[in-house]
Amino acid sequence: MAREYDDAYVAGFTVDPEADAYFTKFYNSLAAFQLSAGEVEERYADVLSYEPNLDPTGAMLFSADIMCVWGSSWRWAVWGERQVGAAVVHTVGGSLQWRKRSEFFVSADEALRSFVEPNYSRQSLTLQFRREFLRNFGQSV
Repeated sequence: MAREYDDAYVAGFTVDPEADAYFTKFYNSLAAFQLSAGEVEERYADVLSYEPNLDPTGAMLFSADIMCVWGSSWRWAVWGERQVGAAVVHTVGGSLQWRKRSEFFVSADEALRSFVEPNYSRQSLTLQFRREFLRNFGQSV
């Protein structure tokens, strides 16, 4: 994405747990990062695995339930939620060629059917959850 949109940097932060609680109660650091676009491929995994106070459970990779990542162009962002096992990619302009690099880029409705619902195998998603999820992404049931 950073290459597609000619970004100078990529940044991200943990939305949940809240940065304030993460900072003051646990690690005296923020669960956030900024990398130059050229460093993303090499250092992204290391940044997410960083262990504040040498505590592996504090790494964003393990502690983030909701996370947001974006590029300096402000023309793309990714919102990921561990609970539903999905990430939403929003872009403005661009060629969208990045979509072809993975079979996992699908519509919101397809994401519910293919990725979210299988995680709830013993219960189906409520119609209210489905409607709210799709409404958030400009689609309807």
